[in-house]
Amino acid sequence: MPRTAYALVDYFNVAALPTNRPPTFKDHSEALDGIVSLLLTQFRVLQPRPESLRIRLYGGWHDEQTDDHTEARQALGAIARRYYPTGGRLTRVFLQLADGLLALPGHDLSHTLRLWSGLPPLRVERPDHCRSPDTCPLDDMRHWHRNRCPKRPECSVTARQAIATERQKLVDTALVADTIHFARHYESHWVAVVSNDDDILPGLLAGAADHGRLLLVTIDRTNPTSYADILSQVSVDYYALNRRS
Repeated sequence: MPRTAYALVDYFNVAALPTNRPPTFKDHSEALDGIVSLLLTQFRVLQPRPESLRIRLYGGWHDEQTDDHTEARQALGAIARRYYPTGGRLTRVFLQLADGLLALPGHDLSHTLRLWSGLPPLRVERPDHCRSPDTCPLDDMRHWHRNRCPKRPECSVTARQAIATERQKLVDTALVADTIHFARHYESHWVAVVSNDDDILPGLLAGAADHGRLLLVTIDRTNPTSYADILSQVSVDYYALNRRS
């Protein structure tokens, strides 16, 4: 009889964090509390009901630029130490950050947050009903995508020098690897993958061959996954949760 439920959470994919500024400690605390509350509400209807919920958070926890933990990892680590495991609830909650793989304890994954120089691959098309085709700013985007300033062709500054975005690496594949590990070694427990990203679904489908209590949980996803039918065929239950309900 399963007495523990595990939740593998793609944190930045489902956390309600501000998009117009860097998240603060309070932002992370409130976002995590929202995720935990939703999971507790859903998991308490499982039969047999788990006595504990063990959450494992996935994200780009190691910054390639600083060769250190990210600010988000430091904040969430402090939250985990301060507030978890919980007490006084019907279901106790434990929290762990996934710095490495379950199959390789003690071997952390480094450089999981990296800078991408320049613009990512884009498809830019001016709409037919554009009112200012001669001055459409989308044309500027095309120039920057070719790595040059659209206003001053003689300028030596390139897009790769001026533009950079942060990207997480190894996160989805780490979550998939751990999903399969759980499916093979935790057969008697509930295991939920919490993400709005369909990239993690192959891990769930592969794990379903070894495990009968796998769940997919999405949070505030605008459109339900297109793979609900195939998940049902391999006995993976799908729960679309919403913070506003």
